[in-house]
Amino acid sequence: MYDDWIAGTVKLANGLTNKEPIMLKYNLLDDEVYFKDKAGEAMAFVVPVQEFTLNPMQIDATLARRYRNGYKGIDGIKPAAYFEVLSDGKVQLIKKASKTIFESQNIGSASKTGTFMEKTKYYLVINGNAVPVKTDKKSLFAALSDKQVQLETYIKINKVDFKKDTDLGKLVTYYNSL
Repeated sequence: MYDDWIAGTVKLANGLTNKEPIMLKYNLLDDEVYFKDKAGEAMAFVVPVQEFTLNPMQIDATLARRYRNGYKGIDGIKPAAYFEVLSDGKVQLIKKASKTIFESQNIGSASKTGTFMEKTKYYLVINGNAVPVKTDKKSLFAALSDKQVQLETYIKINKVDFKKDTDLGKLVTYYNSL
């Protein structure tokens, strides 16, 4: 996710959480989170991580990014996969970013070239079911149709940019407040 180690917190599957921030790194390719031990070595968690937060700017908690696993029934994605939680509540907006390596080989060349391909998908979790959505008004309104009039007003007043994760998260948080 980030090139550098980022201060953050973790909640383990056994319920334990850290009180002081620790240095974390989230590997999008392997969908794993690591921590830096006191000697500065990268370590994997023995107990599975249920949720973690990365706070790249420790001064401003609003920039913190929260990730959680355990979402079931999403095609092609394991329940252990981490999703960024953009909005939490009775309806959740979650984002799955992933990276894969695409290898290519030029004609006549013996060496292969690897390129990272990033893919991002968004889901609304409604009553425990994850519904894939696009980052546009039409797709979100199809899933949140019961409060469409109020959402339309909110979008106009707040000039929601559907390409910004923070705006999408605030829109779903507003929906949850209705």
